[in-house]
Amino acid sequence: MRNHGSVEFLGKEVTVKEMTVLELDEQLGGERDENPSMLDRLLAQHMLTSQLLSDSCGVPVADLEKAAPSRLTPLIKKFQELNPDFFEMARFEMNRAAEMTEVLGKILDPASIL
Repeated sequence: MRNHGSVEFLGKEVTVKEMTVLELDEQLGGERDENPSMLDRLLAQHMLTSQLLSDSCGVPVADLEKAAPSRLTPLIKKFQELNPDFFEMARFEMNRAAEMTEVLGKILDPASIL
């Protein structure tokens, strides 16, 4: 059984659910849009996408886009609370990518060999 919690959003009680690994993989495993929406750009600082947040709470992306950023905060916080393992994995992946970038920079920089 999944964890879930409720928050008020646009005057309605909305349930935010914990996402399964498969759901996260389906949402994050695909190709990224070259021109993310403003909502996705706002959510990126929280390591989220609009579709992932929408799937978690059942609020259509179009409704999320209509909300002021401050109104998204309770949904984001509840998602973070219910999906801590996702954020640990995301931080791990970001650190790994930074390490690989550093290694590649050293490999590609001939001066670093000396």
